[in-house]
Amino acid sequence: MAPVAPIGTPAAVLIHSGPEGLYHEHQPVLEALGGARTHLGEEIGRAAAYDIALLDIHGDRRAAGSSLRKTPRVYAD
Repeated sequence: MAPVAPIGTPAAVLIHSGPEGLYHEHQPVLEALGGARTHLGEEIGRAAAYDIALLDIHGDRRAAGSSLRKTPRVYAD
């Protein structure tokens, strides 16, 4: 979810998913990336889905890809 600049600093926020054993096995490498790390579970695509959802919540259509939402949001009165 972070732009490149914070990677390697305490400001980085990294989310991971996939086999928990592999996550723990590669902890030293992940720690070198800095910041906060969260393992979201064993389902392979969960971190990617979470990332896209956060980008959508923040309205960053350029980062998520403008094809994800072609229609404007409509709010009820």
